[in-house]
Amino acid sequence: MHSLPPTLFATYERILDRVNASNEHTQLLVQRVLTWIICSNEPLPTKQLLEAVSIEESDTKLDRDAMPDEEGILQWCSSLIRRTPDGQTLELAHFTVEEFLLAIDCSQPNSAYRRYSVNAEKKNLSLAKFCLKYLEFEDFQGMHWTRRAELDDFLKQYPFYQYAAYWWDIHAIGHFEDEEFIELAKILFDPCKTTNFLYFIQWWRLNNRELPETLEDDIDEISNIETLHIAACFSLYPICEWLIKEKIGRGDINKLSKVGTPLYCALIAPYETWDHPDEISPGSGLRHILVLASARERTLNSLLDAGASMTCTRSHPDCDLTPLAVALRVDFGWGILCERGALVDETCLDVLELQLERDYDEIAAKFLLKVREENLPVDRSRLVSLHQVLNFNDLSMIFLFVWSSELLITINSEPCQLSCSLNSGNRVETS
Repeated sequence: MHSLPPTLFATYERILDRVNASNEHTQLLVQRVLTWIICSNEPLPTKQLLEAVSIEESDTKLDRDAMPDEEGILQWCSSLIRRTPDGQTLELAHFTVEEFLLAIDCSQPNSAYRRYSVNAEKKNLSLAKFCLKYLEFEDFQGMHWTRRAELDDFLKQYPFYQYAAYWWDIHAIGHFEDEEFIELAKILFDPCKTTNFLYFIQWWRLNNRELPETLEDDIDEISNIETLHIAACFSLYPICEWLIKEKIGRGDINKLSKVGTPLYCALIAPYETWDHPDEISPGSGLRHILVLASARERTLNSLLDAGASMTCTRSHPDCDLTPLAVALRVDFGWGILCERGALVDETCLDVLELQLERDYDEIAAKFLLKVREENLPVDRSRLVSLHQVLNFNDLSMIFLFVWSSELLITINSEPCQLSCSLNSGNRVETS
């Protein structure tokens, strides 16, 4: 009894002491297992975890001989981890394990436990690179699925593909400018469209959707999608800027693909890309919330700087919407477009009216604050109706369409003449 560690942390230290007494391979294995369990964006089923921890930086294909077995991991990690009740996943044995690993002081170079320190923010870049490297493995060259059964068999053979394809970009958030990450991303997003890229796009299209028995039409549907479209979807502004500067023709900047123009792709959330435009609304795709607004805005600005058209009336093959109308539908990017002089056309007004029907009054109000004289159409009769529908009750909320002439609006159900100019900074006066 006297040999038992006095605290849980001391118990965990003893386990790692035993690991440190083993070889380098075992130490690296334990480190990777703990990192993936703590830092993965969703629990990794054991089969996925075994693949993930086997990947080396120098690998170009999956080395199944290097994959550890579950029992070996449980033996070396001991009381740090355990099986979940359903037996499908490995998890931390107790919440104090994560507290212990987070408490390790990495600033101490001589610390025996330094390599096992887990900090999700610092580890995310490493995990993003591992995911990207995996997607670029030779195993996935020259392949595509023609039947649903083939996809099911593939995911059984390569279970980690599901996680790597879905989460690589989220792990990379905040690290898009890391040089090594950019170089890896350039391989996947090469404009020649490698089979690895097409494989990834086909998985992306099919993921979480009801699949027909045959998938033969998929390759035809994705064949006209360029890597710029997909880089824009993921807000990978360094890759967009690289493609624009060095790789693509001027015509590609406005190319209409199965998923819309590059500008359309930049405006919507990544996993709404395959949805019909009519199904998209503010908040319908939560994934874009995870992406830094600055990355999305820079991607949008990069495309506009390169000549992406704001007047295109067909930004997606299944609808006739201008980029500004799309931006209003998803509540992103309309401020940038307005500042660049995008015109409020009929499709924008259609979307604004639809947002009001869906109780998105705040979006309409925010937009009308931003709009300027240069954005306004010649025929402004529908704008008067929008004012009346919004029916503001507070003069402090009067920040709607203002131009050099007078506009009749309704406040507290009483007509009121407004004469002002936001551009000149004149004060609102009522009569």
